[in-house]
Amino acid sequence: MDLDAIAPLVVDALKEALAEKKYKYGNPPQGTKLGNKIASGKLQNSISAVSNRDSISISMEDYGQYVQSGRRRGAKGVPISALLDWIRERNIKPRDMTERQLAFAIQRNIKKFGIRPSNWFDNAIDKLFDDPKLLDLISDSVEEEFEKIIDSIEGL
Repeated sequence: MDLDAIAPLVVDALKEALAEKKYKYGNPPQGTKLGNKIASGKLQNSISAVSNRDSISISMEDYGQYVQSGRRRGAKGVPISALLDWIRERNIKPRDMTERQLAFAIQRNIKKFGIRPSNWFDNAIDKLFDDPKLLDLISDSVEEEFEKIIDSIEGL
């Protein structure tokens, strides 16, 4: 199977999953507000895939696991510096407090309620199996393997 041709499809599927506007805001969700999982683009830009002989290795920023599986309530606090960066990247303007106070308030809320999982990685992989490009690559590969088997049988 041509894993070199499949690796870019995996990367594209993962990047598209982060960009989809389908993730509910807040905890609990407030109405029908939906957003994507891109603040700075750092996670999205870090996604890469390298094909080996019989597998594809995917790499990305470490915090991608928290975006995937969320954060349980009561867990250790999110670093304030990361929250300050997120506030600035999302261009959030606090009304009656400083950015630092807002970051502490967000940290307290995350500790109290947690962050629900987005399952973006799982959804991307599930969606990938419906991608016509991937299905074509797989069918071509299976066809080539059958031809090799038939040729080897005829050669006996």
